Amino acid sequence: MVSPWMPNGTLSHFLEKNPTANRHHLIVDLASGLNYMHSMNIIHGDPKSANILVDNSGRACLCDFGSSNVKDQGSAGGLAILPDRGGTIRYMAPELHLGFEDDEDGEPGVYKSLASDIFALASVILEVFTGLPPFCEFRIDVKVVLAIVSGAKPSRPCNTKQGFSDQLWDLMELCWTFDPRGRPLIKDVLELLTTISLSENVEPGTSTKVDVSPSVEATWVGVEKLYKTARATIGKTLFGTESFSSLRKLCRELGRHPQMCTISGGLRITSNEPIGAGTFSNVYCGRFGQHDVAIKIIREFRSNGDDRNIKEKRFSVEAIFWHFLKHENLVPFLGVSSIIPLFPKASEAPLCLVSEWMPHGTLCQYIVSHPSAPRLKLLSEIANGLGYLHSYSLVHSDLKGANIFVNKEHRACIADFGQTRFIYDQMLSENNELATAMEMSGSLRWMSREFLFPNDDSPRVPTLEGDIYAFGMVMWETFASKIPYPDETDGGVMLRVYQECIPERPPNGAELGLSDEVWDLMVRCWHGEDYHRPTASSALQELQTALDYGYSTSG
Repeated sequence: MVSPWMPNGTLSHFLEKNPTANRHHLIVDLASGLNYMHSMNIIHGDPKSANILVDNSGRACLCDFGSSNVKDQGSAGGLAILPDRGGTIRYMAPELHLGFEDDEDGEPGVYKSLASDIFALASVILEVFTGLPPFCEFRIDVKVVLAIVSGAKPSRPCNTKQGFSDQLWDLMELCWTFDPRGRPLIKDVLELLTTISLSENVEPGTSTKVDVSPSVEATWVGVEKLYKTARATIGKTLFGTESFSSLRKLCRELGRHPQMCTISGGLRITSNEPIGAGTFSNVYCGRFGQHDVAIKIIREFRSNGDDRNIKEKRFSVEAIFWHFLKHENLVPFLGVSSIIPLFPKASEAPLCLVSEWMPHGTLCQYIVSHPSAPRLKLLSEIANGLGYLHSYSLVHSDLKGANIFVNKEHRACIADFGQTRFIYDQMLSENNELATAMEMSGSLRWMSREFLFPNDDSPRVPTLEGDIYAFGMVMWETFASKIPYPDETDGGVMLRVYQECIPERPPNGAELGLSDEVWDLMVRCWHGEDYHRPTASSALQELQTALDYGYSTSG
């Protein structure tokens, strides 16, 4: 077999001799070559730096196709079943090490696939920016295999070459997803790498970025591709997937959002002054087409750049969560938009979150204007919405009467997902920021003892049980028509919570459906040991039982 001579040798040799080479160009070359193969349903089978050569123009080229095979068109997910274990251990995906039992003869085999090529590509990218093979901390191959099959990924290196960004690392982690079906397609990887390359715009021989800002179109490509990958996930595992995590991180870092979340036009504000306010935002009444809408806008739009940047990042994350949440007891999200007329002198239009208009206002406003409203029905609806969130392992983190609205059908709907978090999220710095923001927002009266006073060895993080504590306070609000501990200062509330003193039973609650059984449910929601609290689904069942026994007052 004869091929053109590659004067620069292998990729690793080329980088050793040319330390200032543009690494982004090289990895885009690799992805382009792999994209070409995958477009013809051909699996390379063994991507690694030793199988990549650099031509006389400095372009990276894939070679060594001895492990290549055509994808089995009939196999689920495009998995090609090959009878050998060919490959290089440090670049092999978990499924290549674990193998499977062949249905026909019971012989062990290996799933080689387009997805296993993606896993290996990320490992090559790591080597390009570090000069070291993946899992370089292990000198013995068996330790590498044990790490990979246990779900471990290569650690993020401290010392990397110019251009190794957070966005690139997020993409690599997505490519290393344990389940091959969760890895992105090569065409999406190529577009993301192209986007990252444009945004970095590293010039060979320099140690700093060239002063050229990436285009909006280029920046959005990464967000859009991760959105499509996350959107393709079906079921209640979505918010735990690496695609969603990477999408959220990218939106947070860029302060941007997918096009599918965007309202392109026809939106206008109809109120001169805010009709409501949150921690970081004001809410205005508006119109979108023929419908009334609520428009949530970052407050202090003319504040300093850093402050505005932080708020826009929080808005972008809220938009991502809200966009994927669909339930009859959650306020429907319509999209993200910008409205220039509100701030005509501003250089940029403010970011806005647009949702369905709730004509009866907040829960607090509704029970004041409708004193005979059926409390147990409203609480059942809130528990139903909270149970939906918890079924996805999502913590609302700021449940209170002011964040619950009543729609035109007089149905309670939970809103304000700016603090919502996936329970297995380990971003503790973000959670610490969250705790501070919640105290500033006036949510202290709904916060559990373990959140206000965490143990020294416990991080201060929102939990499902903390949501249940807050739900107990929402129940109290609903029957008392007041905020919890109405006669106490914030300091007094903290002392009461520390001493585990629960609110007093509302004296007129019985007229509104507050039976002994419902009061017992509220008390259990406030239990000092969080594991003794009911779940949202069990609370819903108890409230529905109370409704069935006729404890509610019809409105």
